[in-house]
Amino acid sequence: MKRVITMVGTSIFDNYKDKYKDDKYFADDVEELKDKRASEFEEAIRIIDRI
Repeated sequence: MKRVITMVGTSIFDNYKDKYKDDKYFADDVEELKDKRASEFEEAIRIIDRI
């Protein structure tokens, strides 16, 4: 089974980042994923699982 995560609707992530500013890991992870291409998501599976 394949997992799919998209950054469509990133305002949900941005709102969470703004509300929980002390969760530095989440904010960093979201920023790192924003500019990734679909082909690069396999390399970022550690980050995706953490989110």
